[in-house]
Amino acid sequence: MKIIKYLTLFIISFLFLSLSPKAITDNCSDKEDIELSRAASQIKTGYTYKEIQDERMINGVSVEFTINVYNMSDLLYLEVYGIPGTPKTTYTTNNAVNGIINIPNLSSYTQNTYTLMFKSKNSNCLDKVILNKQIVTPKYNEYSQSSECADYPKFSLCQKFYNTNVTYEEFSDKLDSYIESLEEIKTSSSKENKKDEKNIKEQLVQIYKSNKKNLLYTGLSIIVIALITGIVIMIRKRMKIK
Repeated sequence: MKIIKYLTLFIISFLFLSLSPKAITDNCSDKEDIELSRAASQIKTGYTYKEIQDERMINGVSVEFTINVYNMSDLLYLEVYGIPGTPKTTYTTNNAVNGIINIPNLSSYTQNTYTLMFKSKNSNCLDKVILNKQIVTPKYNEYSQSSECADYPKFSLCQKFYNTNVTYEEFSDKLDSYIESLEEIKTSSSKENKKDEKNIKEQLVQIYKSNKKNLLYTGLSIIVIALITGIVIMIRKRMKIK
């Protein structure tokens, strides 16, 4: 009885696997697989953004992202997942403008991850995933447009994109700390410069003291040579005049 039971389970499992959608549709030949992979390898993706008016932001400005897909093939179609409020969107080369598929109006209120699945349109390989990509768009930093950031553009919380949620109070506190650190660096640098100047003066005085006689003799020698040279020049000029 156990043998019959195991045999029955084996037959059912075999039939289930044989009749699964993948087994029915994934009948790609090696040639078709290579052709689809070659088409997918030509695809390039990226994103761009533009500033928009948004009254919900502190300074009334935000950005929207657009995912760009280049070199889409007629052999494939694209499914996009991760757009808030939209379970899935599908694109083909019919959606391309000048060879580019644009997926616009993507929010920047949070950091978002989008999954791009490129699937086969070939009947023998229908719906087979040929390429899977993820694109992550950053969160827009509304403080980047503030007057404070105009004065301190290198401050980390003044960059256009920042993926951590920060309240205005936290922003102000961190900015104050940043300004204080700049003042400390400036003060420390000034002290170092003064210390270096003092060290240079002390070194010059020490050199003078250590070589006082030599310097005196050298100075006198230079003066004597200069006087003799001047006298010789004057004598020669007088001789030429006569």
